[in-house]
Amino acid sequence: YARTILTNFRNMKNELVKSNPINAGNIVIATIPGMVSLVTNSTITFMGIYPHINVQLFEGDNTAVMNQVMKGEADMGFVSLTRESQDESFTWEPVIRGEAVVVVNKQSPLRFLPAITGADLHNEVFVIYKDAYIEKIAAELISGGSGNRIALTTNNTQAIMQMVSRGNAITF
Repeated sequence: YARTILTNFRNMKNELVKSNPINAGNIVIATIPGMVSLVTNSTITFMGIYPHINVQLFEGDNTAVMNQVMKGEADMGFVSLTRESQDESFTWEPVIRGEAVVVVNKQSPLRFLPAITGADLHNEVFVIYKDAYIEKIAAELISGGSGNRIALTTNNTQAIMQMVSRGNAITF
């Protein structure tokens, strides 16, 4: 993932170099929580190259990020959506392509599996980020008598990680 972000960062840098020199300004980036560390790393590098550019980071769910961009409150946004869910009023550029990642406690037997299937998630307790797209995935995981349940839905990433690290739930 980091390589993809760095490649996109280099492309942005090259485009900026081609344009007029930038001496000062502001950039607002909106992102979902799962992308914060990658966006932050790229932002730190960017700020080293353009020290007089102020970067502001907004964190929210997919809907909040898209609203920030649509209203002009953010210059760009990073979200996690399927191709079918993409709003045509935006310009979309994939920065990461991949499969969902399941986050489990160190003691979870799931950590030894090279890949986790839906059947492997039978009778699991989930803690999820409050986001329509994630809630849709979660609804599929708990349907059909799987024995799965959602213990907590929250926008607090620290609460999610605390529940996972204590072994109370898993997340994705």
